[in-house]
Amino acid sequence: MQLAIFNSCDGLGLAWDLARLNIPNVVFMSEPVPDRIAYEFFAYFLQGFITQEQSLYMAVRSARERLGEVEADFPGASWLPTLQHNPAEPVLIWKAICQPETTQESIPSEYIPIDQKDFYCYYAQQMRNAKNGIYFTSDGFNMDNPSSAEYSDLMTEAQSTALRSGVRVYRFQILKTMHLNWISELKRLKRRFPDTYFVLVNPRYEHIENFAVIDPELPESVVETMFADVNVDNQYSRADVATFRHCNQAAAEKFYRRFKAIIEDRNTQMLTLPSLDSLYESLFEERCSKLTEWVKAHPDVQKVEELAIGAEVFDREVLNWFQFKGG
Repeated sequence: MQLAIFNSCDGLGLAWDLARLNIPNVVFMSEPVPDRIAYEFFAYFLQGFITQEQSLYMAVRSARERLGEVEADFPGASWLPTLQHNPAEPVLIWKAICQPETTQESIPSEYIPIDQKDFYCYYAQQMRNAKNGIYFTSDGFNMDNPSSAEYSDLMTEAQSTALRSGVRVYRFQILKTMHLNWISELKRLKRRFPDTYFVLVNPRYEHIENFAVIDPELPESVVETMFADVNVDNQYSRADVATFRHCNQAAAEKFYRRFKAIIEDRNTQMLTLPSLDSLYESLFEERCSKLTEWVKAHPDVQKVEELAIGAEVFDREVLNWFQFKGG
């Protein structure tokens, strides 16, 4: 054994015991830490040590520095991870301890989810397993709908896991059927991963179908395609018929080219936190105006539910505004 890691307990005594067992490298916490700190440190450490091929020393150092992001909630967190290294041993790198990978032929396969829950659980797992890049189109979720919010949390967690591992995530946001409250979720990920999470919009591609391509340049690529069934009452797309194609390079290249066309289009905008705020304001005004005009043309309709369906404006914020101003 060349490396031992004790991620959440007070490992100082264990480190000394392991040193006597001739284990040359031990990473431990100088004090017990909350699970969140332990998880964040371990994810950052693995990203540096394995993905970025940093030395053990540099991987621990960079992971400690990144813990500075949570010191507002956990003061001193970045000082807790400690490396004990036998100076008589060479500095450890991942290639020195990993076993050669057994090369296996990538066999194309297809998976068809049995229902909506199966779809999102399977989709989330593919995102967690990503190695380099995730490229997908979506309109998002309605955060006022309980089941929709549950699936949103699942997908956000999966993307966060991939992003913590150094994966770059590109999301083309379809605006026409997007709920305004979804923007807060986009901001949450953008705030946490400003350099590797990208939100794109382009009016030319508003009618593009829902699809995703994961690691398109690798033999183990994944392509997800979905025929969206829009639930009119709740305004969110759900998986009606979806497929996941594994190790199908022709499909991966095809959908990756489609996504690259979006990225390279001169009308495509990559949204920042300020521009997400501006997007909310402009869409709010646009939908308020749309609802007002529809009501003028249909003065006999009084029920809010009927107004929403008729005007195709389902945002809670817009409907509340309309009721507050007295219809």
